[in-house]
Amino acid sequence: MCSLFDSVLHSPKGLPVLLGTSQGNAYPDALSTVEHSDLGVSWDKSHSPVPQTTQPATQPLQTPWIDELRQLNTDTDQRGKSWTLPVNPGQEASIPIWTSRDGWMRQVRYAITKTAAGRAAAARHRIGVESMVAIAGAHASSADSKTGRRVTATVQNLAARAGVSESVVKRGRRVLKALHLGFELVRGRTLTTREFQAAEVHHGGRQHRAASVWALSSPPDLVAATPAPPQAKKRGSSHCRTHRAAKHTHPTTPTGSNPNPQARDRDPLSLSGFSPKGISCREVITKRACARENQPSSSNQTNPRPINLQRAASTLIAAAPVIAPSGHIGAVCDVIDRAGIDTTRWTGRDIAQALTADTVSRGELWPDTVRSPIGYLTWRLSRIDWSGLSPSEQRAAEAAHSAQRRAERDAERERSRRAAASPEHRKALMEQIRATLAPQRQAA
Repeated sequence: MCSLFDSVLHSPKGLPVLLGTSQGNAYPDALSTVEHSDLGVSWDKSHSPVPQTTQPATQPLQTPWIDELRQLNTDTDQRGKSWTLPVNPGQEASIPIWTSRDGWMRQVRYAITKTAAGRAAAARHRIGVESMVAIAGAHASSADSKTGRRVTATVQNLAARAGVSESVVKRGRRVLKALHLGFELVRGRTLTTREFQAAEVHHGGRQHRAASVWALSSPPDLVAATPAPPQAKKRGSSHCRTHRAAKHTHPTTPTGSNPNPQARDRDPLSLSGFSPKGISCREVITKRACARENQPSSSNQTNPRPINLQRAASTLIAAAPVIAPSGHIGAVCDVIDRAGIDTTRWTGRDIAQALTADTVSRGELWPDTVRSPIGYLTWRLSRIDWSGLSPSEQRAAEAAHSAQRRAERDAERERSRRAAASPEHRKALMEQIRATLAPQRQAA
């Protein structure tokens, strides 16, 4: 039997509304809901009372209101786990779609780092490059992959994804608006009663508010100005053919040869078969030992790396774990040495600070993982000029300059103190002045 409470909606205040009844539907029930008594009542013969204990045959509930809400959800193209505010038809027609998610992110980086308008907008709204790129990435992850539309994430969710505060997300949105990289189609607000019930029909929960609806866009002038990403170099066809030929070449066994590598007329446990031309194993081992004694060891041939270089490599890996090699740390030492970095002046922390500054100036981000840490570190170090002062040297120079200024101030105070007259000196001068003025006073 179909229960009356199978179709229940709630009002925005949380009050249940029963569908199929006169209280919840504009179409009242066919049967009266008022109880009648047969005692002391005379009925007209033409109208027989309906017994209250008799239930009519079960019929499906008439829910035209639910059908209207479902049609509203279909017309507004509701998706996902939340109900979104509908966009007016034709509002998106004048907004260009984005080129792609990666292309839009490159355009954002280029706009806020290379263009005067982008730098001015970021400075006006007090937001840094790293925060702006993180906010743009959070918006891009919520947008439709083909068009960049339907960004319906809340400010709280965007802030959690970007790792910034909600106020920073709002300032980042103002920058996107100023650069025509994002458009707010509908401002977030509280749902009306009809929208509240449509949301309950859509996802089954109670939703009182809906977030703003944004569309991400790629302006044509910014698309033309943004440089294309570097293309990976492809190997030559001759190299590929040579590699494939060498890979699929197998030695052929002559006809009639013995597939068993061991000789049939030799004891399989004998050691004489493992030495060439019947030479005894003792003689071979002795000759090899003598050869090793006559040759200098590899440890004697290789000079130990300077301790400053080793410390710089260790500190750099601790500050930037993404470049940690899969093997020995000496590979990082070799990369630093080949880059021409003087580790007596540049510490590992100084190198990490220089890499971070170069990353920010180019509008990039540190990757989470790299396929070749040593190759990535070599490429990054080659783009920086290491002939200038290191951050440690700059701090030391500033400290020395501050110490010099303090010494000059102390010396000035000492000179002023010495120039000031002592109490004894002032007393002697006053007595001399009185002695000089005494005859004049007596004459007067």
